[in-house]
Amino acid sequence: MKRLILFFSFLTVLGFSQTLEIDEIEAIDQEIYSKIIEFSYGDLDGDNNSELMLILNRFDSSEYNIPRDLVILKMDDSKWYVWKKSSATILGSDEGGVRGDPFQWAYIDSNKIYISHAGGSRWRWSEDYIYSFKQDTFLLNSYYSYWGAFCENKIEVDFNLVSGNINYTIDIEECPEGFGNNNHLLDSLPITENFLYMDLRIDLFNTNRQILKIITPLNNTFSIP
Repeated sequence: MKRLILFFSFLTVLGFSQTLEIDEIEAIDQEIYSKIIEFSYGDLDGDNNSELMLILNRFDSSEYNIPRDLVILKMDDSKWYVWKKSSATILGSDEGGVRGDPFQWAYIDSNKIYISHAGGSRWRWSEDYIYSFKQDTFLLNSYYSYWGAFCENKIEVDFNLVSGNINYTIDIEECPEGFGNNNHLLDSLPITENFLYMDLRIDLFNTNRQILKIITPLNNTFSIP
């Protein structure tokens, strides 16, 4: 909450609105997009001018799921124009499972794009991404994921793509009071693997981006969507 308060205070200092409607931006096609669900200003390419990042609901929705695009706008002659667009980065409104909408946040800070999703029911999951602009490409800098449930195993992946260092951990999620005891799992856990996976480039706006599967030295696996 503190981070959000500071973020919106920063926008106010710069003179940016804390609300933004889709009909305020001529560059956005209102026949394709129905609503802005998140927006953030920031200088992403180091030219000392702020870009505008939008998370947009599309009209081509099913009965339950609303697909979304991430769009980055640049300014030219005091008008916004579409610079970058991805239809695969932000999950749809029904892709979070029982917990509902998986979208948590997307914002710009310190020349980087931060994106987070979470979902599940009893078994919960979350994924956090950080991208930065390098050589005309928005590359994934960092990836963190969690998957687990109370009193059961949990898997955490912390992958720094800049250094190539991966921390992969299988551990035990704590039991809230009244949920029982999982001490029997301590005989085999935790399992921690630290290893290198070098020279991986994942482009935020690659339209042909595939899910990447990584096998750890102990033959565990995880994927980066």
